[in-house]
Amino acid sequence: MRGVNLAGAEFGEGNLPGQYGVDYTFPTVQEVDYFHAKGMTTIRVGFRWERLQHTLGGPLDATYLAGLDTVVNHAASLGMKVIINPHNYARYYGNLVGSPQVSNAQFADFWSRLAQHYQTVPQAVFGLVNEPNTMPTEQWLAAANAAIAGIRATGSTHLILVPGNAWTGAHAWSQNWYGTPNAQVMTGVVDPGNHFAFELHQYFDADFSGTSATCLSAAGTGANQLQGVTQWLRTNGYKGFLAELGGANNTPCHNAVVSALDHLEANADVWLGWTWWAAGPWWGEYMLTLEPTSNFTVDRPQMAWLEPYLAGTGTPGQSLIVYDDALQNDFGDWSYGGGENFANTTPVHGGTRSIALTGNNYNAVSMTHESGPLSTANYPLLHFWIHGGSSGGQALNLVLQNGCSTAVCAPVAQASLNAFIAGGAAGANSWREVTVPITQAPLSYTGDFDRIDIEGASSGTQPTVYFDDIELQPGASGNEVIFVNGFDGALPTVGGLVQEHDVTVASMVSDRFTWRDSANKPRVAVLAHNDGQTGPTAPGGYTNRGGALREFRYQMPDDTTRVAGVTSYGNAGQGGFGYVVSHSAWPSNGGGCNGDDSPLGYGFPGAFQRVFEGRHHAIFRFTQNYPRHCSAAAGGASSVVPVTIDWTFSTGRDNPLWSITYDMSALPANFLFDDSRAPYGELNIDGAGATNISGVGWGDRWQFTSTTSPVTLNSQWTWNTPNTVPYVKLWVTSTNATMGLVQSQTMTQQDAGARNQYYQDITAFWNKTSAQGNAGGTYVMPWQDSWPYQANAYSIGPSTPNSNARLTWGTSFGFLGQSSYDVHDGVVATAAGYPRKSYAVYVVLGAHSTAPVEAQRSEIETRQTLSLGATIGSVAASGPAGAGRSDTISYQPAGNDPVYGALTFIAAGNALDANVAVGAGTLRHPLIIVRGVTAYPTTVKLNGSTLTADADYFASLRASPNELWLTLNRDLSGTTNRVQVQP
Repeated sequence: MRGVNLAGAEFGEGNLPGQYGVDYTFPTVQEVDYFHAKGMTTIRVGFRWERLQHTLGGPLDATYLAGLDTVVNHAASLGMKVIINPHNYARYYGNLVGSPQVSNAQFADFWSRLAQHYQTVPQAVFGLVNEPNTMPTEQWLAAANAAIAGIRATGSTHLILVPGNAWTGAHAWSQNWYGTPNAQVMTGVVDPGNHFAFELHQYFDADFSGTSATCLSAAGTGANQLQGVTQWLRTNGYKGFLAELGGANNTPCHNAVVSALDHLEANADVWLGWTWWAAGPWWGEYMLTLEPTSNFTVDRPQMAWLEPYLAGTGTPGQSLIVYDDALQNDFGDWSYGGGENFANTTPVHGGTRSIALTGNNYNAVSMTHESGPLSTANYPLLHFWIHGGSSGGQALNLVLQNGCSTAVCAPVAQASLNAFIAGGAAGANSWREVTVPITQAPLSYTGDFDRIDIEGASSGTQPTVYFDDIELQPGASGNEVIFVNGFDGALPTVGGLVQEHDVTVASMVSDRFTWRDSANKPRVAVLAHNDGQTGPTAPGGYTNRGGALREFRYQMPDDTTRVAGVTSYGNAGQGGFGYVVSHSAWPSNGGGCNGDDSPLGYGFPGAFQRVFEGRHHAIFRFTQNYPRHCSAAAGGASSVVPVTIDWTFSTGRDNPLWSITYDMSALPANFLFDDSRAPYGELNIDGAGATNISGVGWGDRWQFTSTTSPVTLNSQWTWNTPNTVPYVKLWVTSTNATMGLVQSQTMTQQDAGARNQYYQDITAFWNKTSAQGNAGGTYVMPWQDSWPYQANAYSIGPSTPNSNARLTWGTSFGFLGQSSYDVHDGVVATAAGYPRKSYAVYVVLGAHSTAPVEAQRSEIETRQTLSLGATIGSVAASGPAGAGRSDTISYQPAGNDPVYGALTFIAAGNALDANVAVGAGTLRHPLIIVRGVTAYPTTVKLNGSTLTADADYFASLRASPNELWLTLNRDLSGTTNRVQVQP
């Protein structure tokens, strides 16, 4: 959204309502055409409330409204956004809104009438009022919320721009000279439609009023005035729009304007754009006017300042709308085969219309840019939304063609659409985001194109599928925010992390996370909410209450998409992966049980929390009271153990980190005698779940691998390679799939794997192979009840393989509840299992051929060789002991946080100058957490070279604990890896 204010209808405020042509005028369609041709996509049109509604609560004046309509409708017909703005300073005939003379209800009435009038103009944007001032900020907030409620009551889904007090100056957003700061009060905005942004204004003269031709000359003027509100927007998850900026034609003003626009570009994750102040037919030689002269043939000097930030239909730097309630920007309907509807009314993603396609014998929605070809140099990305109707899963291809606008069409690139859909396919009853990097695999096309086909990939009929908010986008260097109604799922940058709230996947309401991994390929994880919903019941009888990973998607080496979904068999069917299971040793050790000693955690409700939603990082938390039914008493006694589970996702990294804390502090010591097998569950790891598991492997003090396939209880094995990092994995060779768990600490730092010597002492088979004898009595593999990690032990038989990819963690009994339990690993004798117990494991899914489990294990081994230092700031020596814990542990080595898998430092004045010395191996794409940071850095360097944000590093600011989370898109090795973070 980049454009200009077109003034005139608000002129003559001293004579209200005034006379048209004498006191006021309307912008002309010629002005709109001129600015549209310059590449502007937005106009802001001011008017006077008193002229449009002569009496409070009365009808809108038809004549004045018709003049406004002429401008609005013409701009909308060109695909431009039109900000409709009462230029009234939160007043009506001089009386403040929210006063006895002008009630909030009357303000809401006005806006409800105006919203109703423009209901069918999706390009309209509602700016509540121009520059509220000289009033309590709280009074303005109440008025704004009333107007928003009035707009939404009409059914409007339009974008609303909400200004602040004090002339909505960006520089003053956090200041208090006008009363309670906007930064404090305006977080109270309530929009039932959740589709608003904050309107800001900023000028660069001494008092920031825009009334002087002399701008401040200090370097950075422009960006400096915006920086504070930019951070406020990002911290609070809001969007902003700079509705007024400008400067006179001189060097200091030019520098300030360019600085401001560069800042908006660099922070496009929170800024929707800008409109220059001003143009219009009556400005004359006003110092800020952008109105051209000589019958629209001579530009004002300031236009040259703005043109680098603008785009026509084929110029880099700005998104090109293809479809937004209608085809736009010279795109025409070239669909074939029938079944298309470009004015579908439900469902819609944004606005009031979408495209529907009922599949029939390879028919297609086809959109041709009829005025000429476009280039991937300018538009390397295609972005839109898809809805699968009641069923989802439609088979579709994406085809790009060229030559259609000039001669004969010729296909230039084609691929399955599923490769680009968040979630891997059109979803049933839900909108999913589609991001197509045209120049990358599988399309891998560079050049011109002028036609986009979304084609059915079936000769038969298919259920109706829907598309909306289609646009072509510049690459990462353009930094243009994706403008979609509601900002749903909009990537903050190309390659950012998207967390979609409350989406329904596989019949359960969930949060869906989409991020780019270490190879810059998309990954998707779906976590089902556990706050009371009831999902599909498992065949084993368990009612599904959520709290687990129920879908995981990633790209294979050939760029096809693998979808690991829930299984549909057994007691864990439909449950997914990552929930709590614990077994008790009391029944065999003098105690007793009065119920199930190992209930599946997904059968019990709890709560979830979005702990951290960053540009590139996220923490999602489940809590639950996990029931226990065994105790030292012979008859048993029931209790609950509060459990906290954090899932952590990071751009630039492949594997989410799963962290758990069991809190037994409310129970007496030694009341429980339990193990932990969490995370527990099963997914169809190869996407189908029909192929027998080829092998199983694990690591305690030694590495175990089954060596004959498919795995059964009589498979051969080796258990003779020393090991330091606990892990467990399964794999399917023929379908090239694996899933594993890798602990974030070494075996010595946190024991793992069950060694219950009073059952079968498996340590007797360490450093051996099956050639030296059976490990399970009558069968070759270890006894089923004594595998260190249960995994799929109970799914296979002596000669019977199975496709069940159940995967679990494992610990010794007493790990939970005993003041001291036997570790029995030859290095550590005993450990404490009370009052709390925490650990973390990486959840690894990938192609077996790429050895992702081994790669994650190698990373943990490398971390043990690190030596961190800092000359500015310091290395964090300790931190929270586990997910949701306030007590601390000492990091081993210093700075190595096992809870979130990060190298951790403490900043000094928002700055850090640190070194990461890697003693052995290569540290790939490390996550770094810098504590004590309150703003995004201006510069990040590695070994003296300045890195590019969102390309060389991926940063998120976690506001409440003042932490900068930063994934380096680099591999570190050797003793010198200097990392500088500069404010």
